[in-house]
Amino acid sequence: MMKKRWHRIFAVLLGISVMTANVQTVFAVGGDNAPEESQVQEEYTDTSGESQVQEEYTDPVEETNSEEPDPEPEDRANSWRYTDGQPYENRSRARARAFTGYTTWPTNVEGAVGYGIDVSEHQGVIDWSKVKAAGVDFAIVRCGYGSDSVSQDDDYWKINVDACEQYNIPFGTYLYSYADTVAKARSEAQHVLRLVEGYKLSYPIYYDLEENSIRNKLSRSQIADIAEAFCDTIEAAGYEAAIYANTDWLTNYLTDSRFDQWDKWCAQYNTTCTYTGSYSMWQCSSTGRVDGISGNVDLNVDLGAALAAHFIPGANGFNQSPANDEWYYYQNGEVQYGLEDVIKGTVDGVNAWWHVSNGKVVYDTTVAKNSKGWWYIENGKVDFSANTVAKNSKGWWVIRDGKVNFNYNGFAENQNGWWYCEGGKVQFGTTDVIKGTVNGTNAWWNVVEGAVTFNDTVAKNSKGWWRIVDGKVDFNCNSVEKNHLGWWYIRGGKVDFTYTGVAKNSKGWWRIVDGKVDFNCNSVERNHLGWWYIRGGKVDFTYTGVAKNSKGWWRIVNGKVDFNCNSVEKNHLGWWYIRDGKVDFTYTGIAKNSKGWWRIVDGKVDFSYNGTYRYGGRTYTIRGGKVV
Repeated sequence: MMKKRWHRIFAVLLGISVMTANVQTVFAVGGDNAPEESQVQEEYTDTSGESQVQEEYTDPVEETNSEEPDPEPEDRANSWRYTDGQPYENRSRARARAFTGYTTWPTNVEGAVGYGIDVSEHQGVIDWSKVKAAGVDFAIVRCGYGSDSVSQDDDYWKINVDACEQYNIPFGTYLYSYADTVAKARSEAQHVLRLVEGYKLSYPIYYDLEENSIRNKLSRSQIADIAEAFCDTIEAAGYEAAIYANTDWLTNYLTDSRFDQWDKWCAQYNTTCTYTGSYSMWQCSSTGRVDGISGNVDLNVDLGAALAAHFIPGANGFNQSPANDEWYYYQNGEVQYGLEDVIKGTVDGVNAWWHVSNGKVVYDTTVAKNSKGWWYIENGKVDFSANTVAKNSKGWWVIRDGKVNFNYNGFAENQNGWWYCEGGKVQFGTTDVIKGTVNGTNAWWNVVEGAVTFNDTVAKNSKGWWRIVDGKVDFNCNSVEKNHLGWWYIRGGKVDFTYTGVAKNSKGWWRIVDGKVDFNCNSVERNHLGWWYIRGGKVDFTYTGVAKNSKGWWRIVNGKVDFNCNSVEKNHLGWWYIRDGKVDFTYTGIAKNSKGWWRIVDGKVDFSYNGTYRYGGRTYTIRGGKVV
C-alpha cells in the first residue's frame, strides 16, 4: 500500500489556512442575502418543508432517502453532487445550500502546483485543443461507475483520455462507487483496471465515495473494508489509489484509521477548504467555465497529488517515474514541479543536457534556457553541433554550436531558408533591401518579413528602389521592370524617378513618367532615339499614320515620327499636309502625295471642294478635293 509520505505536511499547512480567494458568485437559497463567513449555522427549509441545519459554506445538500435505491441503476447516483444521476447544477436551485461558485480557479492557494478539471460523459463532446490552450494543467477523467460491467463504463472515457494523451495533458481517473460489499469493491477495482490498461496515468485512481445509500446502511468500519478492498486491488496492479469525498464524508464517515494511508481529494465549494486532515487535491467549484467545454465543469487545485503519484524515496536528479515511466527531475524524492531548466544528467541511458519543463523531461525541439544561456533543443536534449535558426514561443533565434548567439547580426540559414537577424533574433517585422552574405554571396538582398526572397521584382530600402534578380540587386540592369506596384524604369539597377521618356525592355518600348510606365498614355513622346507613337503606354510599332501630342500632329511610320516626311498623309480623322514630319495647320494651297495633288485648307485636304483653284500662278481644276 502507498503510505502517507509527505502528506502530513500539507495537513498542517492547509489545516491552518489555504487561501482567501476572489469570490466571484455566491448563491444563497432561502433569502436575498448570503450568510457571512463568520456565521456557523443557518436554518434551511427545502421544498418538502423539512428543516435542516446547514454548516458554514460546506457542500450541496446531503439527502437521506427514505427508500434504499437499487444499486447501480443506470448511473442513477444519489449523493451531495447528484440526484437520480443528474449533476447538481441541473437540479432545482431550491435544493442547494449556499456555496461559492467559482467560474475559474483561485490563484492564491498556498502550495498549489497545478490547476485542472474533472470530467465525465455529463460534459458531452469536449474540444480538448481549446482546453489545452485555456491553460488546464491536468484532468481527472471518470472511467465509469459501479461493478465491472461494460454497460457501466463512462461513454466518453476513451475519447477523453485519448485526447489528453494527444494534447499532452496529464490525467488520472475516478470511479463512482456503489459497492456495499467487499466483493463489489473488488469488482469496481477490476472495472477501473480494465479501462486504464495501456494508459500512463500521471495522477492517482480515485475512489469516489459519496453514494448516500451506502453510508446510510454501512458502519464506518464496513466503509473502510470496502475502500481497503478497492485500493489494495488497485495498488497491487502498480497504480496509486486515492479517495475522493467531500468534507462531510471525510470528517464524519471516512474516519477509520485505515483511511490515513491513502491520499485524499477533498471537495468543498467554498473560499477555502476547511477540512483539517491530510489531502492533496481540492475540488473548489462545480461551476467552472473553460473554453472548449459547453456548460459547467468541476475545477480542481493540485496541492501535491501529482507529487504523490511520482514519489520515489530519496531520489535526486533524473529518474523514471513509477506512475507513468516518464522521466522527471527529482529532489529528495519529489518531482520538482514548476522547474523550467536545461539540466545535465543521464536520461534513459543517455548523458546529455536535457530540457525540463514543469519538472518533466520534454522530448521536444525548441529553444530553452538555463543559467548559462539559451540552447537549441532537439528531441529533448541540447544539440551542440547545431548551426541553424530555431524557434520557441518567443521567436526564432540564431543558433551557433547549439547556443543562441545574441550578438549575431546578419543573415542566417535553416531548412526553411535564409533569415535576417538582429541581436540573434529573426526580424519578422523587417521588409527591406539589406547588404550581407547569403549562401556565400555578398550582395544586397531582398528581405520580406524577415525572410530572403529569391525572386525577381523591384524592391526598396532607405536608399531607393532596386531591381531584384534571384533575390539580390542587379546593378547591371538598365531596363523596364515590374513589381506589384507597377513597371519601373531601371538605370544601373535602381529606379530612376527623375526619368521621363521612352524606354525599353524585352517586351517593348514604354512611356515612362517619373520613372514609372504610364499605361494611360496615348500620345507621341520622345527619348534620345526619337519621337514615338504611344498607345496604352507602349510604343506601337505597327502604327503608320498621323498622331498628336501636346506639340502638334505628326507623321508616324512604324511607330516613329518621320521628320523627313513632306507629303499628304492620313489618319482616321482625314488627310493632312505634312511638312518635316508635322502637320502644318497654317498651310492652305496645293500639295501632293503618291496618290496625286490635293486641295489643302488649314493643313487638311478639303474633299468637299469642286471647281477651279489658282495657286502659285497656276489654275487647278479640283473635283472632290483632288486635282484632275
